[in-house]
Amino acid sequence: MRIIFSSHFQERAKLRKIELTAAQEVLLNRDQHFIDTKTGYFVALKRTNWLNRERDVIVVYDQKNDEIVIVTMHPLRENQKERHIKSGRWLPI
Repeated sequence: MRIIFSSHFQERAKLRKIELTAAQEVLLNRDQHFIDTKTGYFVALKRTNWLNRERDVIVVYDQKNDEIVIVTMHPLRENQKERHIKSGRWLPI
């Protein structure tokens, strides 16, 4: 499976000084996996060190044929994961 970084992600990563390998780490070693019912994208979540603080970090991606396209990556706000699950926006895979 080939991993591709969207132009949006590349711009954000450069702006926020995010290493591309960090997104791959979250995607490949995720703790939880969801489908976003609003966007149709997949969400990989991993509890990890983000800017010297333990946080839930997500990688949002799309999968087409043999390619994974990483759309964006960011830490979650407090209780954001729980709200998305409770509302039905994120369904566990």
